[in-house]
Amino acid sequence: MKAAVMHGARDIRTEIVPDPVLEPHGVIIKVKACGVCGSDLHVYKRDEQGTIFGHEFSGDVVEVGSQVTGIAPGMRVTAVGFKPCGKCFWCAQGKGHRCSDMALLGYKFPGAMAEYVHIPYAAPGRTVFPLPAELTYEDAASVEPLSISYFSVNRAQPKENETIAVLGLGVIGLYAVQVLKTLGVAKIVAGGRRPARLGAAKECGADIVIDAAKEDAVAAAMAATDRMGVNTVIECAGVQATFDQSIAMVRGGGKIMLVGV
Repeated sequence: MKAAVMHGARDIRTEIVPDPVLEPHGVIIKVKACGVCGSDLHVYKRDEQGTIFGHEFSGDVVEVGSQVTGIAPGMRVTAVGFKPCGKCFWCAQGKGHRCSDMALLGYKFPGAMAEYVHIPYAAPGRTVFPLPAELTYEDAASVEPLSISYFSVNRAQPKENETIAVLGLGVIGLYAVQVLKTLGVAKIVAGGRRPARLGAAKECGADIVIDAAKEDAVAAAMAATDRMGVNTVIECAGVQATFDQSIAMVRGGGKIMLVGV
């Protein structure tokens, strides 16, 4: 099959590689769409020869392992791929999802920037997720980052009458804005730097958009809340500056969700 293979820092080449081999608990998926994650860009700058990226993807199941139930060839799906080490403390407790030495799809074993990808542990509703008919392959490839945003916002338990800030407007931050909007949060304050992302935040439903390159984000958030501070900050940049801003703009008894780290 064809795949995009790393040959060194900033050097990715399309070439022919062996097709994935089906394991008893796995499935093989024909890839229809695959995204680029910000995590990929960090590795892209290093000398990681042989890496095949791709953990945000969708496609059609073409082969199913002998020990897999509830998944059939032809199903349209998205999936997550990982291999627990089987040796660490968490694996010994039967909690492989917390493995201390987890091998992740697209890094330690071949990802979905290829014609086919193998998911070693396939369980419907846990690692392999059927797609509704109305969801395109392209949109389905972004379910993985959306799940991170939803999980993080949901943990904050937002209320409709609250003011919530989202700092960092990459994909995770923009999805957090959409989730908050869908949940009916009264006021969403979004802070970021790039003009395209600031515009996207408005389209996603942010009520107040702060250009952190030109404005004092803390002062703007305080002005939007009559100097009370926001109820919750969803911090999606993962840098010291936005962490400090989160502390400064959240009200007493508020919450800060550190998503960016």
